[in-house]
Amino acid sequence: MLKRLLARLRKAGYEDFDDFDPQWYLSEYPDVARDGADPLTHYRLFGKKEGRFPNEESKRASMREEAGRLMEYMRRSLREGLSMEGLLETASMPADLLEGLDLDELRRLNPLHASCSDEELLSRLLQIEGVFLLRLGLDEEEEAVFYRRVAEHYLALGDLSKSRELLLYALYLFRDAKALEYMGNIFFTSQEYDKALLYYEKALEDSEKAKSIWLYINMVESLCRVGESDRLVSICKLASQEYPLHTLLGEKMDESIGLFMQKTDSRMRVLSSLEEREALLECSSVSVKRIAGMYRNFFEVCGLCERRVGSADGVVVTIVADMHIPQCVRYRVEQKRQQLEYVGIEVDAIAWEELEESRERVLLSDIVIFYRVPAFALVIKYIEKLRTLGKTLFYEIDDLIFDPIYPPPYESYGGSIDMQEYNGLLY
Repeated sequence: MLKRLLARLRKAGYEDFDDFDPQWYLSEYPDVARDGADPLTHYRLFGKKEGRFPNEESKRASMREEAGRLMEYMRRSLREGLSMEGLLETASMPADLLEGLDLDELRRLNPLHASCSDEELLSRLLQIEGVFLLRLGLDEEEEAVFYRRVAEHYLALGDLSKSRELLLYALYLFRDAKALEYMGNIFFTSQEYDKALLYYEKALEDSEKAKSIWLYINMVESLCRVGESDRLVSICKLASQEYPLHTLLGEKMDESIGLFMQKTDSRMRVLSSLEEREALLECSSVSVKRIAGMYRNFFEVCGLCERRVGSADGVVVTIVADMHIPQCVRYRVEQKRQQLEYVGIEVDAIAWEELEESRERVLLSDIVIFYRVPAFALVIKYIEKLRTLGKTLFYEIDDLIFDPIYPPPYESYGGSIDMQEYNGLLY
């Protein structure tokens, strides 16, 4: 009865996941690990539908099944005279990959494989079962391109190990910028950002041809991940020359700075809990300056396409403010709006959290006043963007609370607040 019940549950979609390997899943799919998602929950809700595997054995079984299917197609192709293009299409490989192939010549060039049947030789050439580095009778550059294209196929399938071995052989034969980029992608996927950067930089040096936008995007993220923000300027400048209107670069910049902020936030929380006041202030100051510098450099080389002018009818002022305290909003935002409107100046007011949603309104302003806003990445981003666009900026605050003597030492509160509340003031 229990077996029947389990069978009915599985049929209805209620599976048991006893064979799920969470450690392998996170290692195999770094994007899930980067997002901090629970591996089993991700697999149940998304991974299975996306064709991801729950464990290593299931992936190997799928690859064996795929290899068997291709071998059977090869045998039938050779037996019935079916087209080689059909074979390559079945293998999801470029149709011209085996154009002009002579199997007898292939055996002569590779004596160790001379006894292989036609289907075995084709299987080895396409790397279906293992990796076999055969000579093709082409010049070194052409052979390198062949192995790079096969590696590209397995890279798309997520087989990083096989792709890496094939790309290394391709680079041994001939130094190809595309192969260098793919090697960088392998290390990028494995979160080995230092190694990825080495290959990406060599790919930039190695070719006069146009580079893919993803080369630049992955370089930007890698530089932020390893903390080398100073080099972003030159990379962004190169990218903007080839892709002047591409939005993905800016999105990746925001994402990368967000990652930097997360690391800084964790460090500041520790310093706050340890009451290391001077170190906390220094960490905060350095991180704000660094984020401002990163955005400033980025907008200077990539932001010209976003230049905005103010209203043709007169001066437009936007107040970007913290709207959480009604008293402050009344006396420092609404009152200022009334004063400026009285003398004929158009005024808009938005909460700092709505900067992205109000982007066009802010960029079309002539003067922007930042009032009581925190030094978060979003605020810093718009301050630097507006500076790059030549806007007039003011920062206003009605209380001098951000200085080295605030807040006073915890002991001075006489037990009226707990340590968690004090840390909230300090950090």
